[in-house]
Amino acid sequence: MIKTISYRPIVIDFLLGREYDEGIISHYKSMIIDELMGFEIVVQNVDRFIKLVKKSKTKDDAKESVSRTFNLSLHQAEIILATKISDIAKLNLQIIRNAIKSL
Repeated sequence: MIKTISYRPIVIDFLLGREYDEGIISHYKSMIIDELMGFEIVVQNVDRFIKLVKKSKTKDDAKESVSRTFNLSLHQAEIILATKISDIAKLNLQIIRNAIKSL
């Protein structure tokens, strides 16, 4: 499953019907879209991604390499690296693309 660590409480509150300022919702929506776009790129290049991570000596090295190689932000790379490889391999590109469009 895609991890959405930093804004999980906001999403839960939103699902429970609590109201938030449109600016906050817009901000978190853009964060989700950025993360999904990062996953889309990595899923398309999963073999290359795995090799790159295996070659990295540290987590920070992996984050920087993934960011640079796939033209992702450090935040996108961090979220992707926090996700289990088996979960990334299970992701469906069409589902990711539909989720991006629906947001």
